[in-house]
Amino acid sequence: MSDFSTPSTSIPPPPPASFTPSTVDTPGAGVHSAGLVRPFLFALGAAAAGGAAWFGVVVVTNRIWYYLAFLIGVAAALAAERGGRKPSKELGAVAGVATAIAMTASLYFIFRHMLSTELEDAQVPVWLGLRGAFELIKIGVKVEPLTGICVAASVAVAAWKGASQR
Repeated sequence: MSDFSTPSTSIPPPPPASFTPSTVDTPGAGVHSAGLVRPFLFALGAAAAGGAAWFGVVVVTNRIWYYLAFLIGVAAALAAERGGRKPSKELGAVAGVATAIAMTASLYFIFRHMLSTELEDAQVPVWLGLRGAFELIKIGVKVEPLTGICVAASVAVAAWKGASQR
């Protein structure tokens, strides 16, 4: 019979924890929402600046320069990488989403400008409401299908470039 009060073998201590707080606080060091906020804001800022520049080029030239959309996607991906420090699939997704948001806003203002140019005397409000904005974008892409293709490609470029390892 064994006596349960005194163990015959000693139990080894548990191994040290592999979790360290410093790895959680490092940007891009894992999949958690706090680590993706900074890359998202960097990518959104770069894509918004690129979209504003694209809109400016359209206003000055009265032409849609389609290839500028690709540059906006690349800029967003590079900015996401800069904010996250390390390319990953998550950064690619963040760059793609930020590019999609900024490109949607850019398309709205580009198509609104084109509409107000066509309807010279009509007063087109700056904001048509969310439903009106999406309707304007939908009509604009039907009229200029290459724009939609280039914007979709821009989002894909941002996602691919943001996820690619050097």
